[in-house]
Amino acid sequence: MTPYSQGMVGYQDGKPWDYEHTLAGTLRDNGYQTVNVGKTHFHPPRLHLGFEQLTTSEDYSEWLDRQAGMAEVEKFAHGVPANSWLARPNHLPEHQIEETWFTTRALDFLSHRDPTRPFFLCLSFNGPHPPWCPPQVFYDQFIGRQMPEPAIGDWANVHADEADIPMDVNQWRGRVPDHVMQRARGAYFA
Repeated sequence: MTPYSQGMVGYQDGKPWDYEHTLAGTLRDNGYQTVNVGKTHFHPPRLHLGFEQLTTSEDYSEWLDRQAGMAEVEKFAHGVPANSWLARPNHLPEHQIEETWFTTRALDFLSHRDPTRPFFLCLSFNGPHPPWCPPQVFYDQFIGRQMPEPAIGDWANVHADEADIPMDVNQWRGRVPDHVMQRARGAYFA
C-alpha cells in the first residue's frame, strides 16, 4: 500500500480522514481489540478510524486539569513553541508529562484487556518531536554533552540561506546557530 493508493500523500491539518478501509478497522472486523493511545492527527479529532478505544492528547489535558494544583496549567506552559528548535526542561514533573500518561494508559489496557481476543495497540508519542522539553532528569543527562553529528545531505543547502534574521525559532529552513542546534539535539536524545 502506497500513499498514492490510499489517498494520503502528505499531511495537512484539518483535512477530513474519510477512508473506506483502515488497518485498525480491518483488524477489528476480524476479532481484534483495537486501541489507540497517544497522538493522532485524525480529523475530526475524535474520529475512531476502526479503533474501538481512543485515548488522545485531549484526554491527557482533561486529566492534567484534574490533578491537584494543575487546573488550567497548559502542557505547553514551558513557553517553547510547538515546532521550535529551542530546548529546555519540561515545567511538569515526570509523572505528569504526556508521554508518561500515555504509557500508563497503554499498560492499563494490557493489564485489563480481554484475554480471549487478539489485540492491536497503537501507542503514539509526541516526542521526539518539537517542542524539545524532556523531563529535567533526562535533560540534565544530555545537555552539555557532545552529541553525534547528524548526517546532512547536500539537499539541505538548498534553503540554507533563506531564513529570516533574526532567526524565527519555528522556521524549517536556514542555518540554526550551533549552540541552539546542540541543545536541540541534546533534548532530542533525552
